Amino acid sequence: MGKITKKIKQIQKSDEKTKFRWILGCSAATMAIVIGLWIGFTKGGLTTALPEVTTKPSFFRVMQAGMEHILLSLRQKTANTILYFKNKINKRNAFSIQIPESVSNTPALPTLDDATTSDSGEIGVIP
Repeated sequence: MGKITKKIKQIQKSDEKTKFRWILGCSAATMAIVIGLWIGFTKGGLTTALPEVTTKPSFFRVMQAGMEHILLSLRQKTANTILYFKNKINKRNAFSIQIPESVSNTPALPTLDDATTSDSGEIGVIP
């Protein structure tokens, strides 16, 4: 048997306090290895992925950019509102007259097609 298997057998036969210390120590060592590997792999990727930090813009530059954004937004909303009302004013209302069924059952009224004109130019209806 190897040294490692002998040590494992010895830990298995020992009291609970010793077993707990070995578990705690091995877990801490494993966590340290995993965290070390993780930091090693991410550290190389972070330096190439992050851009260089430049100086911060001044307060007035930030304020100017904000005001430009607000004015542009206000200009667009005003133009949209004017266009909306212009379309409302120029819109023609369309409507249709529907004849109720109670009226449609009545006899038709005479039209100009049914009328005749006399020599004097008066329009008369043929009975």
